[in-house]
Amino acid sequence: MKSKLKVIKFKNFITLKRGYDLPTRKRNNGDVPVLSSSGISSNHNESKVNGPGVITGRSGLIGSVYYIRKEFWPLNTTLYVTDFKGNNPLYVYYKLKTINLKNFATGSSVPTLNRNHLDSINVNIHDKEDQKKQVFILEKIDKKIDLNQQIIANLEELSQTLFKRWFVDFEFPNKDSNPYKSSGGEMVDSELGEIPKEWQVVKLETLIDNIKDRINAKSVSSNFPYVPIDLIPKRKLTFYNYKDGKEAKSSLIKFKRNDILLGNMRVYFHRVCLAPFEGLTRNTVFTLRPKNEKYTYYLINLINKDEFIEYASNNSKGSTMPYAVWEGVLDKIKVIKPPLNYLNQFNSKIKNNFELSISLLEQNRKLATLRDTLLPKLMSGEIEIPDDIEVNMDELSI
Repeated sequence: MKSKLKVIKFKNFITLKRGYDLPTRKRNNGDVPVLSSSGISSNHNESKVNGPGVITGRSGLIGSVYYIRKEFWPLNTTLYVTDFKGNNPLYVYYKLKTINLKNFATGSSVPTLNRNHLDSINVNIHDKEDQKKQVFILEKIDKKIDLNQQIIANLEELSQTLFKRWFVDFEFPNKDSNPYKSSGGEMVDSELGEIPKEWQVVKLETLIDNIKDRINAKSVSSNFPYVPIDLIPKRKLTFYNYKDGKEAKSSLIKFKRNDILLGNMRVYFHRVCLAPFEGLTRNTVFTLRPKNEKYTYYLINLINKDEFIEYASNNSKGSTMPYAVWEGVLDKIKVIKPPLNYLNQFNSKIKNNFELSISLLEQNRKLATLRDTLLPKLMSGEIEIPDDIEVNMDELSI
């Protein structure tokens, strides 16, 4: 059943205003989000706008839309809503996501979205009660996605904390289940400092290979996942985003499940993730495969360390678009090699963390697909939500 909407001018829907300048050098430590056209870029100790807020990209990432519940500082690359004119702020957020704001940008060299160019366009909106129903279903999905992301962040933090305690601080449990080093465990000198007795220092190349399994784009099927570097998230250990295999064009390399993917182009962006499936990437990503799978979780935490990424960045080649170098540079890094019995214990504690994270990310991909399918249909009135709506999140259905 199609829902009834009324047609109004954009200027009668909301009022937008340009954000404010705030150079990086003038930002102070605080908990106030600073929003650019690409989302939260940093924090500050002072706000400009009280929440809830809706922000869209004015220049840069034009047409991006963000919702924020707390007070914030919108930068001058954004437009933010100053007057919702009685409309539900979340409804405004979802509605803006269905409008192709890029079409209203002007300027060839530096396109910009001028709020005045939006005022005269027609917008179909629901009445206030119906707005609540649209928001109810869409927010349910987004809240589930957010909850999953929080769980994933906690799981990754636990994994990194345990890695540091065991393989940096050497406080893994001894035979009496007490912290090894602080309980008097025997340490020996090495070129990397003191390490537990019977542990070794080796070159990274003895533990992991940089795989270059090249494949021609013509032989790639559409259902084969393609993961270019921009789909590998920054400072995350897992992911589940991918594109259709037919979008893969050149310089392609195959990876297997549980390979470690390291973005080598501008490596300082810190893209290090465990591959959750078999797929394709490009040669802007190192496909690293442990020689012994029992070292996988140890090695991804090792490569994810800030010190490793900093070394990779400092030894990259090229100025405008620097690339990290594996052969002769990263593969020669000296690292600690723990005995396998410690890795077995470590793996038993964190393997489930990674598997649960990947499962939740897969669920989030399905949830996002559901939301993105529903969004234009709900906002256009193509489908109507009944008053007794219930959402079954487990079955991803309505």
